[in-house]
Amino acid sequence: MTDLAQTNVQLLREVVDAGWSDDDLRRLRAGYELAIWAFSGQYRANGKTQLAHHVGVASALQRTGARPALVIAGAVHSLYFLGEFGSGRRGPHDDKRPIVRRAVGPEVEQLVYGYTNFAWDAASVASMIAEAASATDERRDLVAMRLANEVDEYADAAMRLSREHTEYDLGGPEGFAAMVALADAHDAPALRALLIEARESGSAMRVPDVLVSAEDNTVFVPPASYRRRVYIALQDSRAGHGVAERVPGARRVATWVRAKLA
Repeated sequence: MTDLAQTNVQLLREVVDAGWSDDDLRRLRAGYELAIWAFSGQYRANGKTQLAHHVGVASALQRTGARPALVIAGAVHSLYFLGEFGSGRRGPHDDKRPIVRRAVGPEVEQLVYGYTNFAWDAASVASMIAEAASATDERRDLVAMRLANEVDEYADAAMRLSREHTEYDLGGPEGFAAMVALADAHDAPALRALLIEARESGSAMRVPDVLVSAEDNTVFVPPASYRRRVYIALQDSRAGHGVAERVPGARRVATWVRAKLA
């Protein structure tokens, strides 16, 4: 298959050639700049930058003829569960959603929000296949985003260059067949074709054991001058979350401290 875009310049070349309007190009640029900020220092388990993966997902969607809003959503799809917004909290909290809306607009933000809560395992895929005929437009968009994510995963052999996904219940031939069936059920032949091509391309790569990363998830590699603030570390820790859930007013106090120290 033709390599997916992995840099912003490669993706911009694709969408300009596709005839995007200036307004859509501005939103894509704003989304990419937000991703630069939110994914700074993040690397996937196989060593690929988080930014490159998101560009790849957007490229996969663009190649299926997806509308600009869906392509832009692909470029920032995991903002809420992987992006660093400065609060140390994961998930689509009320202090994050306005930031994303201002950058990319409400339609794209709603797709990113939906993707954050989108179940993805063998059981959920089976349910989506069974219920495809009654799927809403938003559900179809989220299925497209998720399948595009898998296209980029397969294309660069991500599942073979790290321990990531080794216990993934959609891994292996049966899981791949379920994804292809999901594309068929949602009448997405272009995504189906990309999935198959990406798997063939990634499988063709020889992966010596010495190249397989011991990491099994996204890692953060900060610059040498980086110093994490104590209150952010506490908020981002399991202990900190536990205190916030059990102690009335704990989050309010943390917000006050954050404002004072900002």
